[in-house]
Amino acid sequence: MAMFDEYRREVPATEARHGGHYLARGGATRVL
Repeated sequence: MAMFDEYRREVPATEARHGGHYLARGGATRVL
């Protein structure tokens, strides 16, 4: 879990540098 905590701390800065954003959508899901 410590590795994931580090990832969570680092990702927002990387994302902001590259203009990234998360896409999410509601509704029904389907397993492929």
